[in-house]
Amino acid sequence: MAARAQNLAEEAVLVFPGGMDRSLDYAHQATGSRRRVVGASSLAYDPARANYTDWVRLPLVTEPAFEGALRDAVEGKKIGEIFTPHPMIGDYLERRLAEIAPGVRLVHESLLDVPETYRRLTRAVDALTDGPWDVAGPPPRTEELGRIERYALFNHARTLPGQCDNEKIWTICEVLRRCPPGDLVEIGSLWGKSAFVLTWLARRFAIGPVLCIDPWSAETRHQHDEGGKVNAFADRMDFDAAFEIFQINLADFDGRWINFLRSTSQEAVAVYTEKHDVRSETFGRTRYAGQIAFLHIDGNHDHASVADDIALWAPLVMPGGWIVLDDYRWAFGHGPKLAGENLLSVYAGRIGAAFVADSALFLWLEG
Repeated sequence: MAARAQNLAEEAVLVFPGGMDRSLDYAHQATGSRRRVVGASSLAYDPARANYTDWVRLPLVTEPAFEGALRDAVEGKKIGEIFTPHPMIGDYLERRLAEIAPGVRLVHESLLDVPETYRRLTRAVDALTDGPWDVAGPPPRTEELGRIERYALFNHARTLPGQCDNEKIWTICEVLRRCPPGDLVEIGSLWGKSAFVLTWLARRFAIGPVLCIDPWSAETRHQHDEGGKVNAFADRMDFDAAFEIFQINLADFDGRWINFLRSTSQEAVAVYTEKHDVRSETFGRTRYAGQIAFLHIDGNHDHASVADDIALWAPLVMPGGWIVLDDYRWAFGHGPKLAGENLLSVYAGRIGAAFVADSALFLWLEG
């Protein structure tokens, strides 16, 4: 293993063509792993040159001089791996690289692999969603998603960073089919993966707008239960960047379906209950009904913080609405579970259904 690591450090990665988005991503990752990176292009002037400390110019793969120039670059730059996201170049090198430069590894993305990527997605979605939903709850209010719609939802969701797994996504989908019209409120949104799922489904099922509440700050993510063992991760995160990424991920929607408050849960509840009106540059104006049909609690996981979020927001959930407490089963502390057990006790007389999907606790409030 040590010898392999040493070889990787000594040999270089050739990224060709160096200016494609995936090329720049791969070069960044390789540089971060302390690998030597060489960029390449067939253009006489390529602005991507500025992103590389080492660079070579190669002829077009259709030119007779290409193979000799590539062989010279491999030998002169001590290339051990070639990365290309270009489908035609990748196909050519897949057929010819062993002869041009024996022993050099090829990493490429082929257009021929695209159908299989989608087949894996559709098989996974079918395995999860085929058949009746066998969890207790009210009858559906709307029709189920069509086959292509299901694939589209999961395909979009898988491109976004976050911890909202497929089982939870499908459970949310079936819950929202059974949800009365009203507002959807999410406490803790970070990069916006679960917010995207909620907004996509809220629009599809015509439920109501989503309100995302998150201060996007390290201080409010600090946890004191379990000796603050997860705080180092929060301290390393760039929350301003996370806030911008959230907006990028949700920008296809407008204020009819989503908005946000960059504030604490305590500050946001006053805005929600008193004004029912939220405005932002990204989404415009959103009018809320003031009655919550779906509440997703996924903020700070300290017991006191989760209990506070429940105390502030659960009373605003309308009859027939749902409460989802994320990370009820959590490997890094017991805050959500303790708060969830108290929630089950306090609302016992109103709970029509309660179950755990993925790691989240789902409650349906009958009346």
